[in-house]
Amino acid sequence: MQGCENLRELLLWGNNIQSVDVQTFAGLRNLRKLDLDRNQISTLSRGAFAHLAALEIVHLGENRIVDLHSDTFKLSPSLKVSQLAVFAARCYV
Repeated sequence: MQGCENLRELLLWGNNIQSVDVQTFAGLRNLRKLDLDRNQISTLSRGAFAHLAALEIVHLGENRIVDLHSDTFKLSPSLKVSQLAVFAARCYV
């Protein structure tokens, strides 16, 4: 997402997104709120939000997450609120 460095809020709910990896939101260093509700996300890679140091709120409800690693949110030091309706079949520590 080149050229969007100053973006603070990104609403992507209902877009049939299927996965989020480390590079998906690279470059959005000032992003504070990310809404990914109502997609088809089944995979969140380890460190998926690592490049989002300012991220405070992430919404992931109504997705199809089947694998969730314990360090998925680990590298997001500002994260305060995470709305996640987990139906994960496997959680890894």
